[in-house]
Amino acid sequence: MGLVAEVVDVESDGNVKVDPGGGDALIADHFGPSGDDSPPLPGDNVALTDGSETGTQQATGYSDPDNDGVAAQGEKRSYARSPAGTPVAEVYLKGDGSIVIKSLLPGGGTIDLGAATQSFLRGEDFLAYLDAVITATSTAIGGVPVAGAGLKAAFDAAITAAIPLRTASVSQLIKGE
Repeated sequence: MGLVAEVVDVESDGNVKVDPGGGDALIADHFGPSGDDSPPLPGDNVALTDGSETGTQQATGYSDPDNDGVAAQGEKRSYARSPAGTPVAEVYLKGDGSIVIKSLLPGGGTIDLGAATQSFLRGEDFLAYLDAVITATSTAIGGVPVAGAGLKAAFDAAITAAIPLRTASVSQLIKGE
């Protein structure tokens, strides 16, 4: 049987303390997609299902009751929130094929990979575009040095996750593999 409760806290092991109502808080095992590191905030709604052992619960999904959705049907928007629950950054995969990466903080930057961008994934045009995107990313996140290995790794992971490419990484794209 399923139940919707409120997140009270996230435990150090990643499991969640929830209030199903009636004042009796319980600990539920947290389940989320592999590779998705996004624990809930206190006050989020949580969907609970029965656990494998009698009397246990599993947290299988969360919703943010304080921030309205923006994405249209078929689109995907992921956003990060401050500890107070305010959205501060987003990655938005739009139905027209464009990808928007945006800081929602005052003065924050935006990277808009328009739908036409995917037409030149190889060659000098791509390298020039990639350089511009890395520079814009660096500026948007506060001037992190463009040449840093950490920024390249973060950008590589973001692009690999966001665009379903035949190749495994930006490094392979640049090398033409």
